[in-house]
Amino acid sequence: GELIFEEQPLVLAQFEWNKLYKYSACEYCLYPLESCEQNVRRLCQDTSIVIQHPECDPNQTISQRIVRCPQCNEMYCSTKCYQQAMTNYHSILCQSTENEKKDQLIRHIIDLWRSAHPPPETTSITLVLKLMAMLKNSNNRLLLLQELQKFSQGVQSENQKFYHKLLRKEFQSQVEQLRYALEQFNEQYMQIPEFKWFLTSDGFRQLLALLGRNQQGIGTSSLAIWVKNCENLSKTQETTAAAGAAGSDISQFIDAIYTKIDDVSGEFIDCEGSGLFKLQSC
Repeated sequence: GELIFEEQPLVLAQFEWNKLYKYSACEYCLYPLESCEQNVRRLCQDTSIVIQHPECDPNQTISQRIVRCPQCNEMYCSTKCYQQAMTNYHSILCQSTENEKKDQLIRHIIDLWRSAHPPPETTSITLVLKLMAMLKNSNNRLLLLQELQKFSQGVQSENQKFYHKLLRKEFQSQVEQLRYALEQFNEQYMQIPEFKWFLTSDGFRQLLALLGRNQQGIGTSSLAIWVKNCENLSKTQETTAAAGAAGSDISQFIDAIYTKIDDVSGEFIDCEGSGLFKLQSC
């Protein structure tokens, strides 16, 4: 498709079940951290697959470029992403061994979220954790809160249940457990007075509604990058009989790969998450 414009999200997070099931992506930007061949082999559960035109895969050597947090081993696609994450939120959310009780509470919050929100996922509680950490680290909390208020516009209390499935009555108990855990996290480790209202019963429902209404889905895939590059390669080749036959072969190979992925992994192909964008979300 045609690129219309690009925008950096205010905050994004990979879906928790997606991450648990080893969909490997940069923690900051969600760029895929597998080669196309690794990606296809995992999704097809077949280590014998060898992709054609490996030169069309920019992630052939991605494993050599991965940057890991030295404290918690979280993975990033570049030093730039790691440094940006550290500046924004990771210095607080890093699950090292320095504060085991804090790390246990973070894991508890994520476990509560997974139990309440099985696949298919629509958002991640890590968005909330990151927003809290960003506020904690910010030199201008008022500006960041104003950005959040923009997302809140149009989220009417009487319509909240339509914005996120967790706002339905049957999830009331699980949502309260989650809210209480986040409230404890703020009181014990964050101490952000400006965020306390969002952790009241009404405020937390508003926060979930805000995410449900404004977030944009994000998906990345080494396979998709390779397929696009193969398609571009075919377009640049001369329209000879040999080139046409080669193009037909690669198309058949791609179709066979997607068929096998559908049989083995179903619709869950991409590294998936969601984010808040100032332009696209509001």
